[in-house]
Amino acid sequence: MVSTRRKRRSSDEDDDETQLLDPQEAEAALQAAESTRLAKAKRKKVEAFQRNHPPFEIIASEVVNLILSFLADPMQVYSLSKCSKFIRDAITPEVVIRSSVFAGGKSRAVIGDVMTLVQMGVIHVPSTFRLLRIVQAKRCERGELCHHYNLVTRKAESISKTKIRPLGIALCQDCTFGLTTKCFHSRDDTLCANGKAFYNLPNQDIVEAATGEQVGPWLLAHKAKQVLCSYTSDEDKKDAFVKMEEEFLQSVQNDYRESIIAIHTKAEEEYEGFQTAKKELERQKREQKTESRAAKKKASVQAVLEKLHEALEGYENPSKQLMLEGTFDDNGIFTLLMGPSVAILGDLLAAPSSASAKKIAAACDRAKLVYTQLSANNFLSPREQLIPRCPSRNLRAVVGLRRYIQKNMSEDYLRNSWPWDRHFYEPFVDCLVEKGNMSQAVFFGIDYAYKRKEAFVDYVVKDETPLAFQGKCRKLANAIFKADACRDYDEYCQHFDTSFRDYKLLKNNFTDYLQNPATSEFLAGDNLNRAFTREKAVDTAVYRENMINLLRTRRFDDLLNHHRRCFRLGYAYA
Repeated sequence: MVSTRRKRRSSDEDDDETQLLDPQEAEAALQAAESTRLAKAKRKKVEAFQRNHPPFEIIASEVVNLILSFLADPMQVYSLSKCSKFIRDAITPEVVIRSSVFAGGKSRAVIGDVMTLVQMGVIHVPSTFRLLRIVQAKRCERGELCHHYNLVTRKAESISKTKIRPLGIALCQDCTFGLTTKCFHSRDDTLCANGKAFYNLPNQDIVEAATGEQVGPWLLAHKAKQVLCSYTSDEDKKDAFVKMEEEFLQSVQNDYRESIIAIHTKAEEEYEGFQTAKKELERQKREQKTESRAAKKKASVQAVLEKLHEALEGYENPSKQLMLEGTFDDNGIFTLLMGPSVAILGDLLAAPSSASAKKIAAACDRAKLVYTQLSANNFLSPREQLIPRCPSRNLRAVVGLRRYIQKNMSEDYLRNSWPWDRHFYEPFVDCLVEKGNMSQAVFFGIDYAYKRKEAFVDYVVKDETPLAFQGKCRKLANAIFKADACRDYDEYCQHFDTSFRDYKLLKNNFTDYLQNPATSEFLAGDNLNRAFTREKAVDTAVYRENMINLLRTRRFDDLLNHHRRCFRLGYAYA
């Protein structure tokens, strides 16, 4: 049996060995042992990493290109390029340009501006990673030479919010001005920030510090000025610039330049096609969703309509067929044609899920009562039969309302829309159905104050009134009748009669005022101010409140003084 125990040295042997070693040699031996240990540990760590992470070199280049083609964000390309030299070498201009274009937004705008300058041949053709850095630039690339370099944070000016790359370089605004000659609109920050300022040529060659690559415009300001100063004719100047451009294009790699231009053009076409197909797909999805929602809505509304037909089955009335007459639109919404039906049954059809049997029965009972009274009072008949006989004390007001209805409202409007505004529906039905007062129902049917005023104006201004005098009469009637104060039917009728008597008085007084010799002499004078004539000055008596009061009390002399002053000033003062 073999023993694994080592022979233990005695203390005397250890002391002898320690005495034989030099301190410097001992320290060197310890350092050598430590370095050996670290080397072995590092080698083991590398071996473990290689076992778990195979090198990128074993991946086929076609696979890498396929992976890179799926990247639609230049920031992902930039991050992936820092993984290894193999990946960095696999990144081509096509990967950078396509990822920038398909990213959209700022990246697409930046790469588009740079490629436009390349296609025009005014800047040096950027390399692959130069394009990637221009697209991803967040700060001015001049670094410590930037005009806005922060000495505390050690950062250059931020350009992350702008899409502008003036001269094809990632520069801030002040650095652009500092590297170029005089800039038009240089004091207008808005124009410069939006890329609308005109940047002149740079004063010197611009070289990227990290790579030594020459960037920016190839034509410098001093060379352009030399050409302008050396030649007098425009043709000679043009030939000189063309020759300089040809020399520049011969010095660059035309194959590379043309290839990246073709790649960008193709990428833009594919992007536009992709966006068009995407919008078309979204439109189809919206249409399908709308059709599905409309079909579901139509089915629920149809179920409510069937219940309404069942509830109205025993109702016998000539207008029964009009109660549920309507049409479906593309969204599955059922629109009733009759105004009374909209007011009574519209809520049930608008929200069919809440249409309970109790609500349907109550609405049908209400509709039967309303349509019975409408038929009995000729509301569904031609409009000539609309206004029945009324008390003599309200004769003027009701006749005025009737004339307004006959003049301004069609039969379709009367039957479908007229009294069925939500605000006036309840008082209309209360007066017509419950109280049996049709005159008040007509009053509430004309739902707006300006319409009630128009009814008064149409009543007092007769058709036989001379056409030249009708405008003055209508102004006078509008100024007298205060429709906003007439919310109640009785108050409206009383105000109608009072305003009618006041109108007759003022009209007669105005006629006498026009026949007054002093007024006739004033009107016969010359019109120095064509914009505000003497007749316009006199017309202020029919719509100015202070002058109407003078006309009412027949104070013609004071009224004429006011009109003379209006004519002298050229406007109708208060």
